[in-house]
Amino acid sequence: LEPGTTLPGIANCRSSQGAAMMNFLLFFVVVSAEQSSDCRTSSCALQQDADEGYTQLLQADKRAVQKSKAKVSGEETGLSMRHKIRGDILSDVSATLLGPQGPGEVYSPYLKDFQEAYLWVLDHKNVSADDPEWDRVYSAHMKYLKTNNWHGMQYAQMAEWKEYDKFAEKSCYILGAGNGRDKYGIMDDAYYCGAQHLGVDWTRLTKAGYEVSDLCSAKVGSAWDQDGICGRVGKKQLLLNFAETVKLWGIDGVYINVPSLDCIMDLVDADIYYCQTCAEHCEHKPEHELPKPKDMA
Repeated sequence: LEPGTTLPGIANCRSSQGAAMMNFLLFFVVVSAEQSSDCRTSSCALQQDADEGYTQLLQADKRAVQKSKAKVSGEETGLSMRHKIRGDILSDVSATLLGPQGPGEVYSPYLKDFQEAYLWVLDHKNVSADDPEWDRVYSAHMKYLKTNNWHGMQYAQMAEWKEYDKFAEKSCYILGAGNGRDKYGIMDDAYYCGAQHLGVDWTRLTKAGYEVSDLCSAKVGSAWDQDGICGRVGKKQLLLNFAETVKLWGIDGVYINVPSLDCIMDLVDADIYYCQTCAEHCEHKPEHELPKPKDMA
């Protein structure tokens, strides 16, 4: 598939190129519901699972855009560069699965492999984690996620080079995008970092069956240890988390703490340093003091 091409079964559910996104989403859901009763084959069932996953990713992306316009106490609040790019990567993934990409489009030769791998995950949730096929689909996800966004590629390289100071220098800037804090007044990435001292109610996550990932107390270099943030989860569960929890990010910030995207991109050791460096991510302290580069405005 070329960038901007929809998968079979999705094209029939799309409205015209210039139609409003909400109209498209409503139309997509209605058509999918009407078709569900006629689905009697395994391939049809798989496509419905995929369609549902794509729709949920789109909805998550739409919620993120709407949330970016939110205000706290009537004033716009800051958004860390790191959190913004995480959202941009998700937006690019949604665009890849659903249609034409928006600003920041980067051609990735791994697009088709990623789409096929995503479908495989949806259809093989009960396959043993020891099956070697998980390594293949994990690699397909990783290669695409590392190459579908310019800023994401920079983060991936700095993390690989262990340039943690540079990673934080790019990550900690506060952008006036308006969705830096939620309705509780908590920075979005305080959830990602697993902050224990900023008033986060983690029971919403633990009651859903997930363990809190505490990047604030973790040691840089430990992410893939047997008991590390990523290592204790494993490749299969990371892929399932990506498919099942990313769509919940826009509903409740606690779900961004579930290991998935950042582990797959191998960013978590750098993220541990980022969390412990930036203001309001693990504790209250002054904002990053370096001047913000013009291209990060």
